[in-house]
Parts: sequence; structure tokens; C-alpha cells
Amino acid sequence: MKFKKIAAAALVAALMLTVFSGCGAGNGGDSNPAAPSSPTANPEALVWSADYSKVSGVDGWVSRAAISGGSVYFAASVEEEEEEEGESLWRLDPGSTEAKRLSSYAPPAVPEGTEGSAYINAICAAEDGVWVLERLDTYTFEPPEGVELTEENRWDYYKSGPTQLLLRRLDSEGAELLSVDLSLLAGGNEGGFYAQYMDIDAAGNVYLSDGDATLWVLSPEGETLFSLLLDGWIHSLVRLKDGRVATFGYSATVSGSYNMTPVEVASRRWGKPAELSGYADNAFSGSGEYDFFYTSASTLYGYKLETGGATELFNLVNCDVDSDNIRAFAGTEDGGFLSFSYSYDGGAAELASITQKHAGDVPQKTVLTMAVLYADQSMRREILEFNRTNEEYRIEIKDYSQFNTDEDYEAGLTRLNTEIITGSVPDILAVEGLPIAQYAAKGLLADLYPLLDADVELSRESFFPNLLKAIETDGKLYQLAPAFSVVSLVGRSDVVGEEMGWTLDELMELYNSQPAGTELMDPGVTSEALLEILFMMGFDQYVDWESGRCDFESETFLDTLRFCAQMPRTFEYTGYEENTPERISSGKQLLASFTAGDFEEIQMYEAMFGGELTYKGFPSAEGVGNVAVLSGSFAISEACAHKEGAWSFVRSMLTEEYFDDGYVWSFPMNRDAFEKSIAKAMEKTWYTDPETGEQVEQSHGGWSWDGFEIEIYAMTEKQRDDTMELINSVSSLVNFDTKIMQIVIENAKDYFSGAKTAEDTARIIQSSVSLYVSEQK
Repeated sequence: MKFKKIAAAALVAALMLTVFSGCGAGNGGDSNPAAPSSPTANPEALVWSADYSKVSGVDGWVSRAAISGGSVYFAASVEEEEEEEGESLWRLDPGSTEAKRLSSYAPPAVPEGTEGSAYINAICAAEDGVWVLERLDTYTFEPPEGVELTEENRWDYYKSGPTQLLLRRLDSEGAELLSVDLSLLAGGNEGGFYAQYMDIDAAGNVYLSDGDATLWVLSPEGETLFSLLLDGWIHSLVRLKDGRVATFGYSATVSGSYNMTPVEVASRRWGKPAELSGYADNAFSGSGEYDFFYTSASTLYGYKLETGGATELFNLVNCDVDSDNIRAFAGTEDGGFLSFSYSYDGGAAELASITQKHAGDVPQKTVLTMAVLYADQSMRREILEFNRTNEEYRIEIKDYSQFNTDEDYEAGLTRLNTEIITGSVPDILAVEGLPIAQYAAKGLLADLYPLLDADVELSRESFFPNLLKAIETDGKLYQLAPAFSVVSLVGRSDVVGEEMGWTLDELMELYNSQPAGTELMDPGVTSEALLEILFMMGFDQYVDWESGRCDFESETFLDTLRFCAQMPRTFEYTGYEENTPERISSGKQLLASFTAGDFEEIQMYEAMFGGELTYKGFPSAEGVGNVAVLSGSFAISEACAHKEGAWSFVRSMLTEEYFDDGYVWSFPMNRDAFEKSIAKAMEKTWYTDPETGEQVEQSHGGWSWDGFEIEIYAMTEKQRDDTMELINSVSSLVNFDTKIMQIVIENAKDYFSGAKTAEDTARIIQSSVSLYVSEQK
């Protein structure tokens, strides 16, 4: 069942969001990918480079892993004909590429009279073996008296049994040396205790955490020594270089996003926390000169407790390490690192040895730099694929989100803009979150049309022509995305009419004709929230970056202010007597916001509106106000010396084949891929009704919104036609500038409170925004 529930207070935010070459400078420092040096420029310079080995012999997918002394211990699922589904233990010895299954390992025994499965929650490698934290789930089948239990009906009488959590110490072949039942650790809370993080210190003490705020410390013999409660939450456990164990997580008494808090065993208290600046993703045990390591936006940092400072080492993605699928990561005696990963995509385990090498000793490729405000998993995956397969070019990224802080969420963007102003312009930019219109107006971006027109496979006809037109600026294409969604305002056809599109006057007239108390949209859309929404959807009519023109004293903007003033000034959520579908069907709510990125969501809205749905769009003086949100858009800088190489990366996400992996959750921009996705959505599957023997159409699954539930079936021809009409109606993009948005909203507050007139408010906004725009040119 898929769930659909967008709280009104979060509506605005939802709309706004919608063997390889070297991987960075050695010896720490801030490696700036905006202006890299070629590896051959200084062959003796040190760069981090990774050598890879595919791990053979592994059955099943890998879940947990740990590294000790160069050996990798890991758990993998197993499903064989003569044994229940569960997990097996494996070891990869130093220098070997073939994993060995630990034949002496046996999962916890299921109690007599029950059935169940055992899973490994955590692994911690010791010098002479391994510790495992195992969960045993049990269940029974209990039919009523007189009912015979069969294979067909047994799951109708399923009853969950107690869950057992075990801590076991095993030797290097998996034989049990010690077993501890952890049920008493949580005060006898049978079935309710759960631990998922584990580590050991230099003395052999075992540390366990439930992933919340509680830490338990056990002796090497499994006796409980003490527990501690952190005033925050624990993300993982890490062994420091000096042999102590620390919690990596968040503490309310320490400023900053994340910190490392050591455990002092002798005093049985928390030690002094080490504050980590910015956003930290994962932490790893220390080695060499660093007490521990952590990553932020795929960049690895080494931290020294004595100085309280972090040193940037390298970006994992730039080393072609799949940071999303790391199962274990550890430093080595020679100052390098081992990374053990498992990819669900290829179903393969891989070991990477990351060391510093002379630049002249690694294969030479032309480096293309890319700036991103946040590299998500799909982007990192595509960069890894490109770098491993392209023989001429490689992408090196700098993820500027690593510079954001709780105090300044735009610190990364500020830093990127500063670097661009000083001439450090990246070759490729991931557009999301960037002021792309400003960059284009300054002549920083290349027109992609010549590159697209010269492509031997893709052409302008490969994409929706109206979407290309919507993306254009004065006939030039400065960005292109693999996928898109459509944002609209929708309503019942018998209320808002059957035709798409309307002006602001028409919307106001319809709203003012409704019975008193009718909500325009979801409760919580205040004056400020509605102004943000309408301003984003009509930004281009107020600001033109090319000419520097601003138009906030127009009647359109004045009418927008006056209309928004009709909404509530504040909103306090106290619970709803009726959900959104109920309010719409009863006429208490006029419109609903709508973001279409797949065909199932369209069916959900149709059902919610009783099948009579009109995509009216946002009010617009011209055309239909259905707007597109691009997903994963890229731009190429005009300063890029290898635009064809940069295009070879961008185009890889614009092909039909890119969507075959199924990782794109919005509509494909590529029309062939789009047609393939429509055909799939229209495919009917069938099953045989066990009572009648008739063929019945199979549901694709269910959607739910505030208790309103529907089953999704194959899309009909009418739904396909309606979807195409919706997409073809788009002529603009969701667009906004954070600074301008702030100017508009802050000044509009005075009007909404009655302190200023609409005209005075518009005049102040016009002056402030005009000054800001002129400063940016």
C-alpha cells in the first residue's frame, strides 16, 4: 500500500523540493574540483587511488560486515532447497578475492513447537574471531478448534511469537565460544528489546546500542557492567584509535549537527564530546594519526581529538567507491583504507583498497569537475558507472552540502557562488538548488542545443517539444533533465469547469462565490503560504534576469496580494474532523494541490474527485498554469574546455536505456522511455478466482490518503489521453529565487497585518528586488 498525505503546512516545502584514476589531493587540505590540476601536470604529486577486486564465491546478498586485521567478516542471506531462509557467515582473508563460508556457524535454534528465522543485526570482528548480534523471530499457526491446518490456509492463522536477541562470540570458523541471552538487558521486556549497533574496545568489552539513546556495556564474558543514556540519539558505535568506544550521533548538550562521545569505562560516564562541523553521514574507527574518520557528502575526514579538528582526505565518489553500499570501512597499517561494499544492482560484493599513489602511476583521463548542492544516490550511481566505463573522461564532484550548518543551510551555495565569482567555474553543474537563471544571465552556461543537435542518437525530437520550450531561455537550452513532474491545482469538474487554465480573476470569482467557510486548499494554507505558492508558479512574470526587469507594481501582483489576504493569517493544527478526500467530496474544500510524477498517482486523484477531475492549473494571464518540476537537471559551463566530454556524461541520463534500471520515480523526459512506461502502466495482469474459476484483473497495489483507499489497476486509454493532455499543456517551470522569495514574504507580512497598503507593499518589494537583481548581474 502506498500512502499519500501532504500536510498543508508542508505544502510549500513539498513544492519547493520537489583500477581507476586518482580521486583527490593527498595530505589533507581542501581539494577544489572547480580548478583541478591534470594528474600528469605533476607526476610526483600524491593522489588517492583505489584498486578493486570482485569478491567471488558469495551466495545471497550481503547485509552486515566488519573488518579486522585485513580480514572481512560478513553475513549473507541464504536460501537453499534443504534449509530455511536465513543468513550465513563468511570470511574474506587478506590478499584473497574468494570468500570462504564459515562452515561451523549455525544460526540460533528455533524453539520446539514454533517456527522462525534468525537474522544477524550486527557483526564486530575481534583478533581471534567475531562477535555477532542475532535476532530470532518466532511464530506459530493456531487454527480454531475443528479447522484443519493446510498449506493454503496456514497464514490465516499466523500468530507472532517472542523475539529473542542473542550475543554470541565465535571463532574464526564460526564455532560458538560464548552465548548470552540479552532479554534481561532491557528489564525483561520480552519481544520489545532491540539492539542494532555493536563494537568492542581494546579490553574486549562489548558495547551495544538500540539506535535510540541507550548504550549498554558488557564484559568480555558477557556480563552486564553498566548502561548509559545519551541526551540525544545514537547513530552508530565507533572504536577510537586509543581503544575506547564512542557513540556517533546527536547530543542535545552539544551544539552542531553530530558529535562523537567517548565512553569512560573506569568512571562509567560519558567522556568529552567531539563536535563535528556541518553534516556527518557515517563514522568509522580510527587508525594512523586520526582518532576516527567520518564522511560528509561522501567526503572522508580524519579527526584528531587532541586538536579538535578535522582534515579533509578525499571524496569517496571520486575514488569510484560506492558510498551508499559500504558494509565495512577501516584504515590499514600503511595509512590507506579498505572498503567492503555490496551492490544490490549487480548483486556483487567488492573490496576496494584505497591508497596514495603518485599521479603519474595512475591511468590518465581528462578530469571534468562537477558542482552539486547534494549528490543523491542515483547521481552518485551514475557518476560511478561513467567513471568506470568511460576510457577518456572521468567526473570528479564537489558536494557543497558538506559546508552547510544548522545555522546556515545555504553555506554551501554561498561558497559555490564565491568560487564561481573568483573564476573557479566547474565544468558541470547539478542544477537543483542553484540560481540557474542568474548563471545563464551572466553568460556562465553553455547552450546545450548544439551538443544535442550533434548527438548521433539523441535529437530535439527525443524529448517533449513543449518541455524543451519551457526550459529554454531566449531560444537557448541551458539545462536538461532526465525526468520531470507536473504540478497543478485540481478540482471537481462540475465546480471548476472542464477546461484547463484560468486567470487570477476567474479563480477569485469562483472562490468568492462559494459558501462561507469553504477552504480554498488544504487547511493551513495561510496568506503567506499561498503567496509563496502563487509566486513560485508565476515567478517569470515578475523577474527577468536577462534584462534585469522587475514588475511587482503590476495589477497582477496587487491582485495576488489582495487574494492571499483573504486566507487565514495563522494556522494551528488541532486535528481534522474530515480528511482531504472527504472535504473535497462534501464541497468544503475547493481545490487540491497535485504533483504528477507517475501514472498511479493520477488514478488516486481521479478516485478522490469521483472520476470528474480537471487540471485547472495555477492562475495565469497567458496559457495554462500547469508547470513542470525538473528532476536531476544538469548544466554545462561555458568555460568548460571539454564540452563534448561533459555532454557524454549528461546524455547518459537522457537515453531510453537509463530508465530501464527503474530508479527514476518521475516521468521520463525521453519520449521513447515515456512511451515504454505508459505501455507498462497499461498492461493488465490476471489471476484465477479460486471460487468461480474466472480470470480477474490483478491489482497493481493500493494507495491510501488519510484513510481513503483505492486499488490501482492498468491505466485506461482515457487516463492515458488525460495524462498526455496534462503534460502537453505545460509551458513553464517551477521557478523561484530564495532571496527574492524572502523579500516578498517579509514585506507582504506588513500588508497582511494591515500595517501597509497593497500599493505601498508592492512599491517596497519592487525597489528591494530591483536592487538585488541589479547587484547580481
